[in-house]
Amino acid sequence: MNPSNSLPKGSGLSTPKTFTPSVFSPNAKPKSNTSSSILEDKKLQFAQNNKFANPGDSYKEKLNNSLQEGGQDNKVFRKDEFFGEFKIKADHVKITYRDFGYVDGDQIKLLVNGRVMISEITLGGETHSFNLGLEKGFNKIECEAINEGLSVPNTAEFEIYDDQGNLITSGRWYLATGFKASFMMIRE
Repeated sequence: MNPSNSLPKGSGLSTPKTFTPSVFSPNAKPKSNTSSSILEDKKLQFAQNNKFANPGDSYKEKLNNSLQEGGQDNKVFRKDEFFGEFKIKADHVKITYRDFGYVDGDQIKLLVNGRVMISEITLGGETHSFNLGLEKGFNKIECEAINEGLSVPNTAEFEIYDDQGNLITSGRWYLATGFKASFMMIRE
């Protein structure tokens, strides 16, 4: 049965035509040309042309640079640093230290007069300290960079106090692996 025939003739009513709008474009009309494909019309590209970066690549690059002995990023830091000579009466000093740069696993070794006192200190963002006894006369204190962490160079901030809590010296170093920051404490 034809629905338009079910309405009384001459009533002026007719069955509405059905129209399904496209979700892509409300005014789009279907194409009659079936020879083209959707890929040709839209010129879709499936080649590797994305601009997304892998967030791990930057860390990988920093780690590779820090592991290369003499890598070009650390050449400027490939030298020892001397922070001065100080005459003191105290029998010990208090040394505070921390990583003032990017906290990335920097490690140092502490030597006094060429002897290893602490074989491994990992520098963190928080300040830590230790007391160091001094011999009468010359005490050469050296902090050797064991590594540079994930970010070149090995960075540290330090303060040295006498036994009364008076600041003797303070500073920061930037060291490549194997290089030293040193101070000379002369105990009178």
